[in-house]
Amino acid sequence: MGTSSKHLIDKVKAPKSFVAEVVKKWKASKDWQTEYSHINPVVPEYFPALIDFKIDRGRIYALTAAKKNDLYEIIVMDTEGKILGREFRFPLQPNFELPFFNGFKYDIEGNELVWFDYNDEKDTYELHVR
Repeated sequence: MGTSSKHLIDKVKAPKSFVAEVVKKWKASKDWQTEYSHINPVVPEYFPALIDFKIDRGRIYALTAAKKNDLYEIIVMDTEGKILGREFRFPLQPNFELPFFNGFKYDIEGNELVWFDYNDEKDTYELHVR
């Protein structure tokens, strides 16, 4: 038994510069020769509609690639897939290269986003709640 959702989600085009930026980062890596040099990345025209999911208190929180005012969209649904809300409130840059790492960046607790961020000026990690 599963939940399916057939909602219109804004398609977000992958910029043409996306592959160039990823390859540039790979080439700067110490692992260029051993891990990345043999990869020929292929990127679809659009980013995936839903990048990551979290579940808390009977609600599904889906992160999308849609962005407004430097915040990414989170769609809140019930467990049947009915949309309860859509808000631009995710402040971190999603990892489109390795999307399965996104779940490690944040958590949901009682409808609040919780994440750690490194503060260079203070040389320490800070806990954020939004």
